[in-house]
Amino acid sequence: MSELDFESILGPGGSISRRISNYELRREQLQMAHAVSRALADRKHLIVEAGTGVGKSFGYLVPAILFATSDEAALEAQAQAEPQSPTAQRPNEDEDPKVRRIVISTHTISRRWVGSTSDGSLSSLPFRPSGILWDELSSDSGNCMGRKCPTFDSCFYYAARRRVANAKILVVNHALFFSDLAVRAQGGSFLPNYHAVIFDECHTMESVAGEHLGLTISNSQIDYTLRKLYNPRNDKGTLVSLGLRQLMQLSFGCMESLDDFVGAFLAWAETRSPQNGRLRTPVSVETDLCKKLRELSAELERYGKDLKDTNVKLDMMSASNRLAGLANSLETWLLQKETGSVYWFEKKETRGTGRIFTRLTLRCSPLDVGNYLREHLFQKVPSVIMTSATIATKQSASTEPTQAKKDDPAFEFYQRRIGAQGAPTLQVGSPFDYPRLAQLHMLSDLPDPSAEKIKYEDAIIPALKYYIGRFDGHAFVLFTSYDSLRRCVQALGPWMSQQGLATYSQADGTPRTELLRAFKEHPRGVLFGAESFWQGVDVPGDALKLVVITKLPFSVPDHPLLEARLESIRQAGGNPFRDFQLPEAVIKFRQGFGRLIRTATDSGIVLVTDPRMSTKPYGSTFASSLPDCPKKTISAKQFKA
Repeated sequence: MSELDFESILGPGGSISRRISNYELRREQLQMAHAVSRALADRKHLIVEAGTGVGKSFGYLVPAILFATSDEAALEAQAQAEPQSPTAQRPNEDEDPKVRRIVISTHTISRRWVGSTSDGSLSSLPFRPSGILWDELSSDSGNCMGRKCPTFDSCFYYAARRRVANAKILVVNHALFFSDLAVRAQGGSFLPNYHAVIFDECHTMESVAGEHLGLTISNSQIDYTLRKLYNPRNDKGTLVSLGLRQLMQLSFGCMESLDDFVGAFLAWAETRSPQNGRLRTPVSVETDLCKKLRELSAELERYGKDLKDTNVKLDMMSASNRLAGLANSLETWLLQKETGSVYWFEKKETRGTGRIFTRLTLRCSPLDVGNYLREHLFQKVPSVIMTSATIATKQSASTEPTQAKKDDPAFEFYQRRIGAQGAPTLQVGSPFDYPRLAQLHMLSDLPDPSAEKIKYEDAIIPALKYYIGRFDGHAFVLFTSYDSLRRCVQALGPWMSQQGLATYSQADGTPRTELLRAFKEHPRGVLFGAESFWQGVDVPGDALKLVVITKLPFSVPDHPLLEARLESIRQAGGNPFRDFQLPEAVIKFRQGFGRLIRTATDSGIVLVTDPRMSTKPYGSTFASSLPDCPKKTISAKQFKA
């Protein structure tokens, strides 16, 4: 972006809005760009739903770049004239107060250049390295030699740091942004300060924020850190090479304590926790693990700081910091120190070298992400722009289509969930001719998938054969569970082989990107996908002509975090289904529908096999949330088994 000459494109001088008008954007892009420009200039927040085909990237990039590169003198005068909020971000001493910096956060940052870039990032690799290998190669604060490193001048990490320090537009992913936000709440940061942030694919904000503002710790994390220091099975590790017998004994003692804790905790939890692993009170299991981890950490620091070998010293100090952090996280989880959070654990058994290993993962996440974001994001950053193709739970009733407005009920659910109540909203419709390009077919006369799951899954097979055969493959079949996906693939497998159709199943463990690549190259087949294929997947053209939604995407209500949020709504006098489960499912449903039409020349059918679309009162809520297109209800009885 920094290489583009936007002055020559947009013309010098004049207001940002006037310069945007000079650029040949489509009407929908102009509508969005002007709204974003006003929000940035007025230091306001904004929520924009931009339908498929609007080109929302240009709709926010053009005003963002113009804002970031506008008259710096005017910005300095404005900053001196305006009173600063006591909670506003304070610039670092080494930051230029005249620089306008905007962060653009996306759900992922994969783009066309990634395959050839030489930035040293994990996303640049065409394959996924093992965790052990990447841990040895990657840079973190504990193992970096800085200017003492012989490769400092060519280091990817420091080259990225230099670019960040001088950049006016930073592109990050949601995971990095919310990790930084959590660090800022503790008084630190690893991103420079910014005047505005733009969230693309903002419908994922709540889930990603909840994950990165919470806490996750596992016994395998602790075990791996300890065994890098001393592995008693092969008598290797940093401490072995240094001959530090006392520290080896301390490390082994931590391993024993870890095993004892896992066994004692699982025995305690077996009689005191529900099946979903949620814990409502602190854990009353006696353990000295936190104490031993801190003792080992202190000894590593004491010994490591006097080492002359820089590499070994960094390894020791890095391990010390990591163990101290693990001890603090474990103690926080056991005592449930983070109030307002939901605590739960997950258990998974895997077979290793002659033994069964139990992976115990301890998690906590904020119950109400909205409160956190309201305090640490919306009240501190002057302008937060949020945009996605699916935010509203229905088509907006706004009578002012070119003007952002407040209190539109179509956005109320999203605003409440992320703490952005009162932020102006704008719904920019898709320029695509949906009545001509798309059809929605809904099956009826089928068993209820929630009450008669197996009967329902068997009953949809004849209809799937008909529609898949009609389009000779070229189909996505979307599921809400892997179990249902596997059963469907098994039921359709022999028939598809007879038809010569390829099967692309996400249940096989093939990475999503590889499945998508194979389908695009040979679309005469069916891609059976779970949750990750409902969004962020582009298959334009004739390769995809049919999208099947096998079940309305209601979240499983027994997940600990969802269970707690539904309880909170109920305790506040609300209706969990109406106030959360239904609107959340509508947004996911719109994402699934959106896989079909990606360009102005695409066409095809979205088939919903879930009969609740026609039998339940809420079915009309799903249908009315979609773009205007022909809708047909079809009896499944007409399809022969």
